[in-house]
Parts: sequence; C-alpha cells; structure tokens
Amino acid sequence: MDENTQKQLYNATAEARNRIPFTEAAGAKLPRRAKAVDLRGEKIGKVRKHILKDEDKNVLGEFSRDKDQDIVFFYAPDDEGECVDLVGYVDKNNNLLTLDNDYIATIRYPRFFLILLFFFLGALTLVSTILGAYYISRSNDYIPTLFVTEDDGPEWRDDELIRVFENGVYNESKIHPGMEGVYKFRFENRNENRLNYELAFAEENDFSLNMGYRLRMDNVYVLGDAETYLSIEEMNLEDVIIAANSSVIYTLEWKWIDGSNDTFAGMNNATYTLHITFHAQTTAYFN
Repeated sequence: MDENTQKQLYNATAEARNRIPFTEAAGAKLPRRAKAVDLRGEKIGKVRKHILKDEDKNVLGEFSRDKDQDIVFFYAPDDEGECVDLVGYVDKNNNLLTLDNDYIATIRYPRFFLILLFFFLGALTLVSTILGAYYISRSNDYIPTLFVTEDDGPEWRDDELIRVFENGVYNESKIHPGMEGVYKFRFENRNENRLNYELAFAEENDFSLNMGYRLRMDNVYVLGDAETYLSIEEMNLEDVIIAANSSVIYTLEWKWIDGSNDTFAGMNNATYTLHITFHAQTTAYFN
C-alpha cells in the first residue's frame, strides 16, 4: 500500500475505535488461509493471503490487523478496487461483523488434524540402532569372525547406528503413517566352519506406533510374506545355519501402518528406535 492508503487506513481504524466492542475483538485471529460461510454453513468465499474472494474470484475485502489495538479489521474495495473502506471486524469467535455488530460471515479454518498432519510429517523422527550386532562364542582354539554390512555399504560394528528408515521423501530418517521402505544388509561367514545364529528384533516405542515388518533372506520370505507384515514381537529368526565361506543378503521391509495414536505421537515429537541383534556360535558339531 502507498503512503496515502496507509493514512486512510489509520484514520479509518481510529474512527472505528468506539464503534466496536474491544473486549470481543482484541486478539482475534488474522485470517490468512480459510473459507467464509454463512449462518447455514454454506460457503460464500475463501481467504487466501488475507484476501476474501467469492466463488467467482471477485475480491470482497481484505483483513488487516491493527497492531496498536490488536484488532483485525475488514476493508472492502473502493471504486478503484483498493481495499480501503472499513466495513467490519473479526471477533474472537472468528465471526466477521459489521461496525454496527451485524453478522456478515464466519471464518472457518482447516480442521485441526489436517494442520497437525503437516507438523507431524516434519517433526516425527525415527532412529534405528544396532545394539550388540553380534556375539560369537569361542571353540576349537579359534575365534570365528562374522561380517555384517549394509548392502554394498560399510561394515557394522558393535552398537552401530544405521539408517533403516532413511527414504527418498525427506532424505533422512523421518517418515509418516502409511509410508513403507526396505533396508538391505549382508551377513557373511568367512570361517572354515558353519555357524548357527539367530537374529532378533526389538523396539523402543513409547507412543505405540503401529510398525510392521517382514524379512527376506536371499529373496525368500522367512518372516512374514508378500501379503503380511508382522509385529516386532513376531520378528525373531532362530537356529539358522550359514555355510562356511558364504554369505546371505537380508532385506528388511517395513511399513508404518495407520494407527489411532499417530496424531498424538506427532504432537509429542515421537522417536522410535529399532534394535537388531545377531547371536552366532560354532561348535565341533559344525566341523
């Protein structure tokens, strides 16, 4: 707005000071993105960037906050299309009223859970860790060695932090309900003896997120199947034998299945931790 327009607005708001109930108007929300409805709830227009337009995209007016009075005024366009004619204000109940306190419309905002969802997607962080990547028992005068690596990636160490949930949407370990993904890792036995091992999964899940998993070993499902995700309690692989000087590739498939607690978790910046643990041993039986 130019200087003359700003002066007009200032004078108009000054004149309106005694025409509206200050206690009902002070602190009202400034409409930015919303819709306007009548008493029957029928839409009469929408607000974008403080501008109210009807269904034919004609400008009905503009909302502007007077910082000194903390009141949101509504200005209608003049003959030249400039929104400088003060015609109303917004009260604390999001009603648009005339200066004589007659009802014009109600400003209705997007439902809270939709706004929250966008916050949820940005705020929810899931972290994956490895605790005790593997433990090998001694036998036959040597200590067998296992190698666990990301597929074509670095080798795991004890207490390794890995990015199971990294994805192409956020480029980091942040996901939202309904998202799914995969994480591949290689389990390699470079010893002269076969090994017996187990693979265990556990979680830290304070907000009861509904995470589902299934596991493929060399492209064959060993936990879950193509139609079924399992809960973390069902994700345990026991008494598996890997041949000497061989390796297998595991593909962990995960999915965040929609649950009733998702919104609450998002409000609290939920963090989810997945633990993957290897236990392996060799005995004379495997020689």
